[in-house]
Amino acid sequence: MAGFGNESLILRGPTGITDQSVNGNNGTYNGGMGVVADTSNSGVSAFSLTSASSQYINITSAPELKPTSTLTIACWLRIDAWVLAGIVGSWDVGTNSRQYSLRMTGTTGLISFALSDDGAFASGHRAQVDATGLSLATWYFVVAEFDSGTPKLSINNAASAAPGFNDITSIYSASDDVIIGGEISSGTVVRFFGGRIDDVRILNRVLTSGEKSAWYAAGRGYDVATGNPAGILQLNTQSMRFGL
Repeated sequence: MAGFGNESLILRGPTGITDQSVNGNNGTYNGGMGVVADTSNSGVSAFSLTSASSQYINITSAPELKPTSTLTIACWLRIDAWVLAGIVGSWDVGTNSRQYSLRMTGTTGLISFALSDDGAFASGHRAQVDATGLSLATWYFVVAEFDSGTPKLSINNAASAAPGFNDITSIYSASDDVIIGGEISSGTVVRFFGGRIDDVRILNRVLTSGEKSAWYAAGRGYDVATGNPAGILQLNTQSMRFGL
């Protein structure tokens, strides 16, 4: 499939997200956001989402956001509450239009990477891998990958040993938007995330071990666009704060 573009999607300010790639997949803030002092390593400001609900970012569905065989989601993540919530993905639970989702199940200390090949996420048509042992108010570097039918999830550059299941070899393609900080149910965004997300990247390829190590070692605020990696969509240098 076509790549996401060699350039990045960068969080520019409190009124919108400008896609710096050739694809023009700009995002939209929802629910009201403020700009506060950044807590990332080298960012200038953070985006504060402080209400109990309806605060998320959506990127309109596009062919570039519907990988069917190979996918990577990478981000820095800080969780402030264990709730059922979406982190990054395109995952409509109400209309059986599930594609892929880095998400929280509500279980303390656990995040999941889930995928479907038919939208329904029933036995025989789903894949999921979990990471356990996470703590609140702690930054983690998270990489979720799907390649050749195998889902993988790593935390701080270490592969998760949590059990999962895998019944699929491809990813379902639907028309739902990519949501950061929530999940979709019948077209409405619900299941809002509480915490902070920084440096979100979505790729239509897997990362090399060297790339993972470099991104993790560089810390939050690292501008991977300077390395111009192929097939990348990126929110970089400024962190997003999602509050409950």
